[in-house]
Formats: sequence, C-alpha cells, structure tokens
Amino acid sequence: MFFFLFSMDDCVFCSEFLGNGGQTTKLGAKGCDGIRKANDLRQADISVAPGQIVHTKCRKNFCSQLSIELDIRKRRYDCTGGSSGTVRARRSASSAFHYSEHCLLCGTPDKYQGKQKTHKLLPVRTMDFQRKVTESCVKRNDAWYERSAAVALGTDIPNYRPEQVIQYMADNVDHNIRTIDGLNTFHGMGMIVSVTPGTQTSTRVSRVSVTPKDVVAVGRINIRHLTSPCNGLDTLRYEVLQDEMEKDRSTNLDLLWKLSLTLRSRRAAWSGMMQAVHTGVHPGQSTVFLLPMIDMNSSDPTCIYSTLTFLCEHAKQYNAKVIITFGQPLWWKALTIIESQPEGSDLRQIVLRMGGFHTLMSFLGSIGNIMSASGLRSVLQLVYAENTVTHMLSGKAYDRAIRGHLLVDAALNTLLAERILGTLCLLARRLRMMVLRAL
Repeated sequence: MFFFLFSMDDCVFCSEFLGNGGQTTKLGAKGCDGIRKANDLRQADISVAPGQIVHTKCRKNFCSQLSIELDIRKRRYDCTGGSSGTVRARRSASSAFHYSEHCLLCGTPDKYQGKQKTHKLLPVRTMDFQRKVTESCVKRNDAWYERSAAVALGTDIPNYRPEQVIQYMADNVDHNIRTIDGLNTFHGMGMIVSVTPGTQTSTRVSRVSVTPKDVVAVGRINIRHLTSPCNGLDTLRYEVLQDEMEKDRSTNLDLLWKLSLTLRSRRAAWSGMMQAVHTGVHPGQSTVFLLPMIDMNSSDPTCIYSTLTFLCEHAKQYNAKVIITFGQPLWWKALTIIESQPEGSDLRQIVLRMGGFHTLMSFLGSIGNIMSASGLRSVLQLVYAENTVTHMLSGKAYDRAIRGHLLVDAALNTLLAERILGTLCLLARRLRMMVLRAL
C-alpha cells in the first residue's frame, strides 16, 4: 500500500507544488471514477474529489493501462522475491489477442480507436513485411515460440499410465487456401491423439535457436509408398451378429421411456433417463495432444497408408490398442487399405472408426432411404417445409432430422400404447363380468 501526504496546493499524485509551471486539470465526476478504478488496480491510497486540481501528466500516467500493468508486475516481483521459478503472466491470460485490435509486435490495443495518431494501429500493406520481420529476428537471434515448443514437447505422451485409453484422429488440414496468387497454401493430413482420463502436464519451453532440421528430427514421418492394389473389399465378408438381448438388462428401458410419453406428469428426456439408470464413475475430461502433419494430399492412398503406419508405430511405444477415427471419405479409403494387407500385418489390428458426425449422417440417410415409400415424408411435411424434409431424409439437416424422427417415434408409440392399454382394459372388464356371472 502507498500512502501520500499532501496539501491542497500540492498534486495528489506527485506531491509537488501545482504552481511549478506544469499543466493542470480540474477533476470532474467522470475523471474521479477513472482514478478510483486505477487506484483499486494499483492497490494505492489516493483520494480525490470533483473540483480538485492535479497535474495533467501525473493523472495520465496514473490511469495509463500500461503503467498499471508495469506496477502490478513490479509488485508481484517484489512479493516473490524475484525468484526465477515465478511463472510469467502471459498477455493471453488477461485478454484474447486479436490481429485487428492489438499490435502484432507489442500486443497493446488501440484504446483511442484510431482517434489519436500516436496510438493508431496501421494495417500491413506491403508483401515484404514478413521478410523484413524474419530478417530482423535472424539478426536478433530470436527463436519463434512454436518451433521451440515443437522441439521441447515432441510426439511423446507425457505421464502416460496403462489404464488410460488412447484414441487417434486424423483428417485433412487446409490453411490459407483462398489466396489471389494461389501461393503459400497448405493441404495435408493432420493428426491428434486423445488420452482418457486426461493427464496434467507442464513443460517449460526454453527460447533456443531452432533450425528446420531440429523440427524434422522430432516430428519426422516416414512416407510409405502403397504398392499393393487396394482390392481388399473383394474378400470382405460380414459376420453374423450374435443375439445379446438376454444379457442386456436395459432392454426394456426404451419401452418404459416410450410409455411415459402418454403420462401427463413431467418426465425426463432420454439423456436424463440414461443418467437415472446408470451408475459408475465418469472417467473425466480427456487431454488432446498434437501430432505431426504430412504435407501431402490427404486423399492420396500413400498419405493414408503412411498415416496408418505412423500411428501403429506410435501406439506400440505404449503397448496400446490402435483406435483411429477418420471422416467418411478417408475412412472408406483407409478400410480398403487395411483389408488389402496380409494377415500378419500390424495394420490388421487397427480398430477403424468413422467420425461421430458422419456416422450420424449415415444412419439418418439410411432411415430416409428405407422409409422412402412409407409416408414418412408426408408426416414430416406437417411440421417442416418440403425442401427441408428432403435434406432431413438424406441426413444433411441432422439437427432437424433428429427432432423430426423423435416426434414421429413419440406419436407412433403413443398410438400403440393407447390401443394396447385400451384392449387390456376391455379384457379386464370382460373377465370381471364373467367372474361375477359365475358367482
């Protein structure tokens, strides 16, 4: 805390005489509010009132956002004793950086919104801006954070435990594809790995000089050319599914929930029903780690084959099952590659999964195809527009399709339940009359 003793003829900030020739300002109610806010951030003890006279320069310095941040950093440094283990506060911790609102070099926003030339942000208008910045970084021997982080983290999963589940995801990556000259674009294969339950890790990234060779040594992916033809689907056979109805204790939960639709009392939705009947501990939030990218067309069979091989080798390090999720187009090509491999190949052990979004669209589209001539389209058009129903039955408008199918399912089950329960009530009355007549 800072305490100031001053007289009415002295500035409340610098404690100097107001008549020393410096420019002065008479405070108003709005100016006092700004000083009080800065006072709280600085944890100072400055008292002001409307009508009070202070130095103009002292007031600007006291309320300056940059000066406040420097004061907070200095106070934090003094409290920790200047230890080297203190975690330095990043700019992103206080406010999100936006390229149109913050300076690229210092990260300071334009608080005057372009009204003052000294704080006005200037957009980049020349093509050689990147070249000049890169040359300056080379002269200063600066190291970009991304390269340093890539070398420090690598492709390993930190603090991995055998009870954790590893799942890989791969899909195409597009960057800067809409350019005027068509240059500096990137279209490749990106990969990530998800670990459940998540792991807490903190790695110190040192600012070192990193060369492209260092990055390649850490995240290199060997390109494996696919020479064998992808005709594995010719021998693909579907196995007979086993009937597991007797082992499933939740078989009748669906029927119980549908019968609750006829009740007037409040009931839980299907997600609430599942939470009510299932018990156990949730594994917790997963942790996602980035893996290297392949600078090739993601639809190329060689790129997909290299991706499958790299992920198999990565999972071997942790003795884990290889579970890979692709989007629908890449999933189909990956399936043909896996099925074309010999029986002893490691790729045969891959559990290939389609992404949840494409799986949902596939199931919705199959329902629309099977039920095309059943009158489902006419029923849905009672609620949705004709063109919308077309996209719903194809699986494209998935949100409306799920809602529409639930409405149709609820209506059909309500009619069936009323007829079944009505028949049972009628049989009960007849049985009661027969018993009375016999007596």
